[in-house]
Amino acid sequence: MVSDLVDWTHDALQRLFDLPFLERHASAPIVQGRFADGQALQSALLQAIRQLMPPVNVSSRSASWRTYNVLDLRYIQGLTQPEVASQLSIGSRQIRREQLKGIQAVAQILFGPSHHTGSNAQNAQVTDSLPDLESTDMNAGAFQIDDVLRGAMNLLDPLLQRQNLLVNVTAVGVLPAVRGSRMIARQLIVSAFNWLIHDVTDRALDVQVSGQEHQILLRMTKPIAQVTQDELANVRQLAGMIHASVHVIESGTATQQATGPYTSLDLILPAYETVCVLMVDDNLDAVQLVRRFLQPYPEYQLIAATHAEEALKHVRTSHPACILLDVMMPDRDGWDMLTLLKAYPETASIPIIISSVLKENELAFALGASAVLPKPFTAPQLLALLRSIQVAPPASASPAVPPTTQSPNPAPPPQAPAGQSA
Repeated sequence: MVSDLVDWTHDALQRLFDLPFLERHASAPIVQGRFADGQALQSALLQAIRQLMPPVNVSSRSASWRTYNVLDLRYIQGLTQPEVASQLSIGSRQIRREQLKGIQAVAQILFGPSHHTGSNAQNAQVTDSLPDLESTDMNAGAFQIDDVLRGAMNLLDPLLQRQNLLVNVTAVGVLPAVRGSRMIARQLIVSAFNWLIHDVTDRALDVQVSGQEHQILLRMTKPIAQVTQDELANVRQLAGMIHASVHVIESGTATQQATGPYTSLDLILPAYETVCVLMVDDNLDAVQLVRRFLQPYPEYQLIAATHAEEALKHVRTSHPACILLDVMMPDRDGWDMLTLLKAYPETASIPIIISSVLKENELAFALGASAVLPKPFTAPQLLALLRSIQVAPPASASPAVPPTTQSPNPAPPPQAPAGQSA
């Protein structure tokens, strides 16, 4: 009985975002009507995985974090076993062990301690203080749409092969980060793909993704004359949960995608406008730390420079919305860099955050810095500061920037206040 429940849990996790399957799975005799329907089962599985998340004071290298991360990456984010192994830098055999351990722990949460099959203590350690799934903020978070699309395609690959379908996904332009719950957006896209491939065989289908101002447009086209309301009920419900919108375009005009009547489904997802942050620091460890701090927030794009000349080139080509500037650097230090940028009208408005072990706040503000972030700092401190100075993308026009090499007759930079050294 215990191994049957573990197998049942494994199958449910494998099809975590396939609501029709979960609907049938929830009615299996082995679970004795424990789950009202497919959505109730899906909520229970997601909550069980989140209950396995260790407390924040547990080391990220611990076994409990490893088990949780495997479950999250494998089933919620939809990565393959090799992709999970690569992301966590552990072997495929270890991934399979952690995956089995996690499945056993989820089964224990769903069916009670009497069904616990693992010998490791952390499988039994769950937290009761986590919020219910229904109470979470579905508009919180940000993620890259291409990651979710890749996961959805991996999930639907068996269906695509069975129906002899090829789905061509084309991205147009730079895609900003989507604003909202990754979990809900993933299910929305899976449901939309299910609509796309339903009752279609032996052909290629096109999906186009494009970034627009504060939104992403996902357009799918299939050979069908009309769409009933029931066909898109799940899609519309999920879209409403993250303030996305759904539009159906029906036409009888032949296109490259279809030789007869066709219908296009447009999903419009809310998105962040990507903010470019330029970090100028010759300490590569410090750069990597900030990169890890910002990794969960894809609305921020970090570009790094190890010296002033490289930084000035990035100002010209990348148009940063904010500069995180170290002071102690070789050749031209941070004070010179700050003075130079503030001397030119085209770059003077870029917010500059001085980040250093030196406590020279008065000098930093006198030279035009917008803020000071003493080292060492934490991720919350960095994020709070970026948000407090209201970092926004600059104008699209390329700014004129200070020269990267000394010109024959350079304009003198502003002088530092008397008694202070720049």
